[in-house]
Amino acid sequence: MQMRELFNTPKGYKISNFENNPESLDIPIEPYKKKKAICSGCGEIHTKGYHGFEIIKVRDLPAVGRKVYLHVKKRQYVCPKDGKIYVEQIDWIKKKEDIPIDLLKMFTV
Repeated sequence: MQMRELFNTPKGYKISNFENNPESLDIPIEPYKKKKAICSGCGEIHTKGYHGFEIIKVRDLPAVGRKVYLHVKKRQYVCPKDGKIYVEQIDWIKKKEDIPIDLLKMFTV
């Protein structure tokens, strides 16, 4: 079984490595280069105007008695519509909360 399947990594993303700390598992997740980015400003797909990236820390379900954190690489693009820099929209992470949607569904009625 590959690490991608073990951690149920969303399609279009890969796990490059992970850190096994005494209190937590820290898992870096990044998009494949060919995965298209959705602009969080206009909602359209951009292939040009790459500006850089930021890494956000996302809480996930605990495993083996330890906290699990996903360190997700989000790409930044200059939106051709308004010229501002936006971070890509990732549909499996809820905005502002940094919680995977699947985890959120487990605890809401």
